[in-house]
Amino acid sequence: MFDKMRDQELKAKWVAELRSGKWQQGRDELKTTERWDADRGIVVDLEAPNYCCLGVLREISGGAILENPDGSETLDPETSGLNETTQEQLAARNDGGRYWISANQDYKRFDPHTFAEIADWIEENL
Repeated sequence: MFDKMRDQELKAKWVAELRSGKWQQGRDELKTTERWDADRGIVVDLEAPNYCCLGVLREISGGAILENPDGSETLDPETSGLNETTQEQLAARNDGGRYWISANQDYKRFDPHTFAEIADWIEENL
């Protein structure tokens, strides 16, 4: 179901980075430097950028970012080595959410995964 990453050296580096503890995990965006503080009703700057697992890959690979029609961003499959299906699966694991598994609107629901859990999945599946 998932294609193996074309660049296995990049995969190994990515997995190591996800496990390194150097990256602050975020949700819903490749990289963010601010968050909504609901208690105060304002946007606040983060002390350090937050990344989703795909954002970490983008930072270490320098791959291109594509903007989707809805304004969200994904990694260019050519430079990241990850097809759209695989990116959607990883985003659902990182953020917590639905991953569509069939045209019949069947889906699997994920709770947010830690970077370490995502690294394990990458090793086993990509």
